[in-house]
Amino acid sequence: MKNIFTLIIFCTLIVSTASAQIIAFNDTNSFEKLLDKNDEPAIDKEVILSPNPIKNYLIVQNGQGKMMIHNAMGKLMKSQVIDKERVIVKTNDLPKGQYILTIKRAKGEKIIKQIIR
Repeated sequence: MKNIFTLIIFCTLIVSTASAQIIAFNDTNSFEKLLDKNDEPAIDKEVILSPNPIKNYLIVQNGQGKMMIHNAMGKLMKSQVIDKERVIVKTNDLPKGQYILTIKRAKGEKIIKQIIR
């Protein structure tokens, strides 16, 4: 039963990736490892990422807080404090693939988005 439930969730995640709000991986545990036990991802429509897919840079708007970019295996690839309304993050050193961008805000809110390079 657990495998069927995981398959249903995984299929739902794949369908939902068009909204860039939910992340899908072959290994569902990779995403779960990035969440603390009591954290729930916050969906914040105010944070804007462009372009996506990215090439040499990523523009983050309204993303004030601590930004972290993890690869699909959960490895931290970049970390930066964002204290401005709009910042440009250099991404030319990231290999092609899927990434999770997490922003932790001062009030404990966590925003999670998928980016592709």
